[in-house]
Amino acid sequence: MVLSLCVTVIFSEMVYAQNKINADESWLKSEKADYSVSYPSKWLLDQRGILGTTFVISDPELVGEFRAKVTLLIQDVTGSGYDLTRYFELSENKLRSVITNEEVIYSKRVKTNSGECQEFIFKGDEANFHLKWRQRYWVKGNKAYVLTFSSSQTAFEDYSLISDKIFNLFAIK
Repeated sequence: MVLSLCVTVIFSEMVYAQNKINADESWLKSEKADYSVSYPSKWLLDQRGILGTTFVISDPELVGEFRAKVTLLIQDVTGSGYDLTRYFELSENKLRSVITNEEVIYSKRVKTNSGECQEFIFKGDEANFHLKWRQRYWVKGNKAYVLTFSSSQTAFEDYSLISDKIFNLFAIK
């Protein structure tokens, strides 16, 4: 009896995890003048500029009390003299002042189809949520681009295939 209960629990967790990480479902693509982004067709695209973002793409399903999402922030850096290194340093310092219990997991320069960027993975607390973020930073011409995936800390790995695909298909024109 205990064995069958354990098998049932493990199987149901596997089915749930497979639903979360299925990056092979149908995808949509949004093309704009300076970027393109692809995302799962079941996710919701909001381009109203909430909190200064260019877009928010969110999973319609709540996991716990937090909805996984991808955001893009484009900032005009004309006349600032910011290169990628300086822009990232300032952004990282700002994050440290906003996020409590912040822990950097990964920070490295990487090459993408949009050129070199800073990839940054960290976790911490924001309000009452225990969150984990993955970000990519680019500075191209007079614009800084910050692509961010966020989810609860416990669900972050479940979304890794989807977030990888979104990040790898994102392109700055």
